[in-house]
Amino acid sequence: MKLLLHSALLILIPMLAKAGVTNEEINRKLDLILDKVSGLEHRITTIESESTKIKKEISKVKKTATEAKSASNAISIPQDPEEKKTFLSNLRNQLGSQEANSSGPWTKKENWDKVEKNMTEFNARKILGDPDKIKNSHNPRIENVYMYVGDLNGDGVEEIGLINITRNRVHSF
Repeated sequence: MKLLLHSALLILIPMLAKAGVTNEEINRKLDLILDKVSGLEHRITTIESESTKIKKEISKVKKTATEAKSASNAISIPQDPEEKKTFLSNLRNQLGSQEANSSGPWTKKENWDKVEKNMTEFNARKILGDPDKIKNSHNPRIENVYMYVGDLNGDGVEEIGLINITRNRVHSF
């Protein structure tokens, strides 16, 4: 019986050794698992930092929205008809002023300082932009008048910039 048991063990031990896992294989698999865990930890850290940034941005947006809402509540149209008319007139003038100021380079004084007598009309238009109106002149010395028109300071009065053109050159402005 002992002999049978020993012979069975001798046959089974090599079979078990082949089916078993070596320390090298276990270490390799453990290293792979540790690398994956390390990668996952890095991804989690990145996601958490991005989440923190997004939360800060959302907080800023909420604050801005609250400020805008309170500012819009502070502005109210008066109920008295006369005050309402004045308020809306001033608002219209301010909006017109902003529109004129953003309507072209002619609205800036430094551009008018660049315009010179005898400059070609092309160069003048290049500096000031296209005029709002071009009229023929009744003056025999002047062929065309370039008109730049807009309410620049929001007072309800339109400012006008003029350039007189003779033979495709600036005569006066």
